[in-house]
Amino acid sequence: MLLPYPEMAWEDIRVEDGRLPFSHDHYLRMWALTEPVLRVDFVMLDRST
Repeated sequence: MLLPYPEMAWEDIRVEDGRLPFSHDHYLRMWALTEPVLRVDFVMLDRST
């Protein structure tokens, strides 16, 4: 019953003229959904809040 709401929100975020705000987390999520392969030895992350 609730699932359509987050699906609609995600669709709104993904379109250029959507009403919901687009943040850094959104484009990282979009990139992650492409299942990228990183050909490196290690990855350094800084996730400070």
